[in-house]
Amino acid sequence: MADTVVWSIRDGDYPFLDEFPILYDVEYTSDVLWQISDGSYPYKKSFPQMTGITDASDNMWIIEDGGYPYKRSFPEMYKIEDDSKKSLRSFFIFKDIDSSEFGTIEILPLCLKHEEKTNFINFITGSPLVQETSVLRSKVITVTLNLNDTSPANIDRIISWLIGTGKLIFSRDPDRYYIASCNAALTGQRILSLGKVVVQFDVMPYKYDNNESDAFEAVRLVEAVASQGCEIQYEGNAPSESVYKITGTGDIQVYSVQAGDHVEIRGLTEYCIIDLKKRKVYDENNEVILDRTYGNIFDLALKPGVNIFLISGDVTALSIKRRTRWY
Repeated sequence: MADTVVWSIRDGDYPFLDEFPILYDVEYTSDVLWQISDGSYPYKKSFPQMTGITDASDNMWIIEDGGYPYKRSFPEMYKIEDDSKKSLRSFFIFKDIDSSEFGTIEILPLCLKHEEKTNFINFITGSPLVQETSVLRSKVITVTLNLNDTSPANIDRIISWLIGTGKLIFSRDPDRYYIASCNAALTGQRILSLGKVVVQFDVMPYKYDNNESDAFEAVRLVEAVASQGCEIQYEGNAPSESVYKITGTGDIQVYSVQAGDHVEIRGLTEYCIIDLKKRKVYDENNEVILDRTYGNIFDLALKPGVNIFLISGDVTALSIKRRTRWY
């Protein structure tokens, strides 16, 4: 639970919580107080003692340690709000376990922009040749976790948690996740003496939509000149690693207007799966059919905005897993 919750006076009358803008439109009454549960989400609690509040608008109410509110000067409290309280609400989730179970985070990284790998080819004379690879490097970040409990049993839980590879979510962007590995050693003596753990993650490039379904989404096909066509809206700012399911028979072609090229798959008997991340094309028996695939399947990667595809051949349905990515 957060140690201090800050309330300010609305219209010189009733308190509301500055740190939760979503509450601004709530109709407040003099006998209702908002309190924080688990350091994150607010809930209502009866508080009749606040019935007669008539303080000036330059005052605010704070709640210490989840207890009762009292007044302090607004300008004084506002100055300490920016840094000290934001750190109390920071957390990360790794492999579906919230760091708040073990303690508080001192600071979270502001930006995880990954470095692009660039090759330089040097010549005996003249300037080097710069080759942009469009390949992003992984990035190492460090997060300090202040522990609530340094008992041997709790340390064992932390060690079991902070190992291996999994989804990594930061509190400042809870709707997106990274793929990260945490394999750095934890020194028991330092944990016991300082009461904190320095956690090091090796974060893979790109972040993904944490709310995106892993189910196929049907795409509406419309008649086009000598073919069928479709439009797919893509919200990410990095090319997707989409998965396509194309139902049809015989030889089919998928032309990407954005890429200006097409992919042809021959001899379909029922459907095929095109998986850009795995760099494979499968038939209905889950057998790889790259030998019957012509063209670059990465031309089918979704780009930011509207993507237009033209499909020729005996195709009856198209569905997609977008797998949206951001830099």
